[in-house]
Amino acid sequence: MTTRTQFVAAVFALLGMALVLGSNLTAGAPSAFVVGVTLWGFTPYVVLWAASRLKRLRDPWIFVGAGAIALAAEAGLRASIFLFAKHSTAAMGLLFSPGLILAVALPIGAIAGKLLGNAWRGSSAALRAASAVTFGAALALLCVGLSRPDLLPTAQASRRAALRTIGEPRVILGEDAFRKVLVSGVPGWHLTGEFDGRSGDEIAVIGEHGADLYNAENLAPKGRFGFGPDVRWNWFSTLIRMEGRVVLVQTGGGFSDTEVRELDGKLLWNYHPDEKLPPTSLLPADLDGNGPAFYATTGNAFLRLDKDGAAVWSRPARSPQILALTPRTKSSSAWIVTREFGGGAKIWDENGVILGQIPLSIREDPVAVVDWPTARELVIGRTTARIVGLDGKSTFEYPFPPMHLISAESLRASASDKPLLALLAAGPTGVPRWRLLLIDAAGNPVYDEVFGAPLRLIKARLANDREMLLLSSADGLRALR
Repeated sequence: MTTRTQFVAAVFALLGMALVLGSNLTAGAPSAFVVGVTLWGFTPYVVLWAASRLKRLRDPWIFVGAGAIALAAEAGLRASIFLFAKHSTAAMGLLFSPGLILAVALPIGAIAGKLLGNAWRGSSAALRAASAVTFGAALALLCVGLSRPDLLPTAQASRRAALRTIGEPRVILGEDAFRKVLVSGVPGWHLTGEFDGRSGDEIAVIGEHGADLYNAENLAPKGRFGFGPDVRWNWFSTLIRMEGRVVLVQTGGGFSDTEVRELDGKLLWNYHPDEKLPPTSLLPADLDGNGPAFYATTGNAFLRLDKDGAAVWSRPARSPQILALTPRTKSSSAWIVTREFGGGAKIWDENGVILGQIPLSIREDPVAVVDWPTARELVIGRTTARIVGLDGKSTFEYPFPPMHLISAESLRASASDKPLLALLAAGPTGVPRWRLLLIDAAGNPVYDEVFGAPLRLIKARLANDREMLLLSSADGLRALR
């Protein structure tokens, strides 16, 4: 005979399993992965129903609380994955959410349900209404907090405070010393490279059907090359010159392709050693001056490929990421910066030899490799930009709160000048502010500007070891001189 407690638990268990099944089916056709995460997602609700059959748990209010909070948490977590995903790896949350609901939501919900039941029994109508409203508000806040934490009142107050601290878009320092020169006002993707085979970079403005080239020295138009109808440019695309012509490289990311194509769309080769899982990256770079090579990562390896996609060397690694590829110079070997899951940064040369390892806290991200002020070092940051050498010791720090560092470049206006350090920071989530700071070799700011729209830093290498900073935004490309 089904008791009232078992009935309450069964209703919440069925609702939870229906939410799991329905949301998982929206991910696409059934597969082994979908079936597996669905069965794993059922686990908290099977446990909820099984617990209702224990004689010591006869109070139905325990299961009202546990079931309601589990459903609110489930809805919030799944909305953050399927409706409001911020990262391409958001689906990995399906592997962790059942454990979170099982270990946290159900026990807390059971306690909350017991307290709610105690308040409900024998209380006045006003106290019952207050208890119900409070519990309902808590469920709503839990769901919103997991799916859209930016909508919480505390988050909105934090954003207003950050805006007051950062201020309006403006040039704070150096307006007379630097000027912005428009390269192209055409929206598109911007990049630099030696596309004509001669020393010094060209600037490419990528559109849907091809790329317009500009001379990096004088910013004058320099020609155009078109894309074939089968070429699809995306966030993970780039161009390189290889064996006398420019080719398109799809560098991977999420589950996108890792391949090399002619500009007419003809496939030259793709890299996909595991039939079940794609590589996580395929990044081209000429690190030693002997022509481009490709540096790839898979779930368990970091490796170098030649121009035809054949492996030159491979190093075992646990879910590695390539964070920077910086060419060899007269004073420094090439640097390849990788980070493995849960670990620090590893610095390699182009031959796969470890140069050093730099420990990182969980709140620090490697941002860029810079040659500043006198040696090659690694920029690490969140709310503070920290520059460290191969020994892991900090040589320079600059705080950015409430903003966080997202990009960095070092550049020389001439071979005889000391380098400048460019740091780009972004406001907290929901705060549309970006800040560009240039720092001289002595560590003093020489240019400081706050922007009201996102931008990206690009470095162009000029003749005679000179370099120029470009600012890429939605309304065009500008050189900062």
